[in-house]
Amino acid sequence: MIGSELRDYGSLIYIKEIAATHANGEMDIKTKGDKVFRILELIKTIPDKLYSGAIVNYPHNELRGDQQVMKMLVDKMKDLHASLQVKKTFIRTKGI
Repeated sequence: MIGSELRDYGSLIYIKEIAATHANGEMDIKTKGDKVFRILELIKTIPDKLYSGAIVNYPHNELRGDQQVMKMLVDKMKDLHASLQVKKTFIRTKGI
């Protein structure tokens, strides 16, 4: 979602660790992205849920991306983290 505009594609995200809990209730969390999904239909109200949902499918995707583009992306992310003074360890994962 960008602003109030819903996009057609998203990614499953798993919470791997709650790194810190702050007095105001905010948390620093470590996440891991997983499968890409495509939204087929948005369901605004789901009984007994406080949030909306969607019917999705998981497109077949074996592409790992262009290595030069991936390196440029990681370098830009490192620059962003440095400018925000965020300490982040980038770990190379299998297939990237």
